[in-house]
Amino acid sequence: MFDKIIQSKSKHLFDLLDNGQQYIYLSQILNNPLIQTQAFHDYFKAEVMWWIYEEQLARKENPNFDLSHQSLKDFFDELDKLYFELARFDIPHLKMLSEQCVSTIANYLVRPRTTLSWFIFRGEPTKTIKEITLRLDYFHHYSYIKDGFYQWLNSNNIDQSSDSLLSISEFKRIIEQADNQVIFNYTIEQFIELIEPIFEFYCDNYTYEPSIPVETLILFLDDKGIHPISERLANDSKKNNIHTINKPFLKQYILDLLLEFENSQQQNLNAENQTTTE
Repeated sequence: MFDKIIQSKSKHLFDLLDNGQQYIYLSQILNNPLIQTQAFHDYFKAEVMWWIYEEQLARKENPNFDLSHQSLKDFFDELDKLYFELARFDIPHLKMLSEQCVSTIANYLVRPRTTLSWFIFRGEPTKTIKEITLRLDYFHHYSYIKDGFYQWLNSNNIDQSSDSLLSISEFKRIIEQADNQVIFNYTIEQFIELIEPIFEFYCDNYTYEPSIPVETLILFLDDKGIHPISERLANDSKKNNIHTINKPFLKQYILDLLLEFENSQQQNLNAENQTTTE
């Protein structure tokens, strides 16, 4: 089901971008009135910034020029600005990037912690702070997770452009802490508002009462370590043949689970009191 949605949205995005020219400029993408999704804009801008970063690395590897000289530093600063303004994509690359963009966003929406770790570290044990922050710029939604990482940098007096290394295990710990500080203090209404991007992306027909595949919510809860609810939802959906879920149903479902938990706690407390009395 997810593959079909991703393929459809990837094709739609590419069709909006492809104007029949040999190259499509970043400025054309950002100014395309048919592409108003900020997440797409951020992804393509971050891709160009990564190109520029690779150019900067190539310069540093050349020992024949004194790159510390202020004149060269000023020159390359201006050059990098021009690189960004004049960045362009050929059609095969644009098609590939459209698919990567949609697929990455689709996964990030339902599994933000997992997707960030995979997208940034790509199987490697460490990455520089600079590379981590550049990769974070690809993502638009759930900004509080990124904010939590930047707050950690500030509290440790680490610059975002630092070449110091950070391990994937430490990165996971940081974003998990940032995520938990927010998610576990949310009301039910705030939680449903948080997953609005999932409804916008995965709902084919965003009508008055949109619904999403129940698997998306199961993955979302599981990614956040809320396993009791994700497992319960998985079992209930299978038992009752539930394939999609809407907001009113979700709200009532969470309320029922909380009430069930409170009743269970009260019963346990009563049992303990009765045992003590006896």
